Amino acid sequence: MNWVLDLTRAARHDIATILQTSAEHFGPQSRERYAALVATALADLRTDPYCLGSAERPELQTGTRTYHLRSCRRRAAVDGVTVGAPRHLIAYRTEPGDVVVVLRVLHDAMELAERLAGNGENDG
Repeated sequence: MNWVLDLTRAARHDIATILQTSAEHFGPQSRERYAALVATALADLRTDPYCLGSAERPELQTGTRTYHLRSCRRRAAVDGVTVGAPRHLIAYRTEPGDVVVVLRVLHDAMELAERLAGNGENDG
């Protein structure tokens, strides 16, 4: 069974910013690898939002889970090359009707609770 993915406006903005920054600092090939990594992670959540590597995060918000991109990096190779040390995670929650709402895609060094404040509503 596949779940429906619903990315909030903030999550879409996060992904665009991450990919732009990747291209600017590391080049177009790195951007392509990071895009493949993000796509693989989202596909994992669409298949099973409770997959290995996902974690319940009630300290952030009730029902919130995270999935670190390093959990799928080996399966996201582009031309045999993977992202060396991904530092982003996907914050999401599940909703009735088999929906995964992606709240944010954030750097793992960020203050997650602060960045997730105000994401209680789906703005996707």
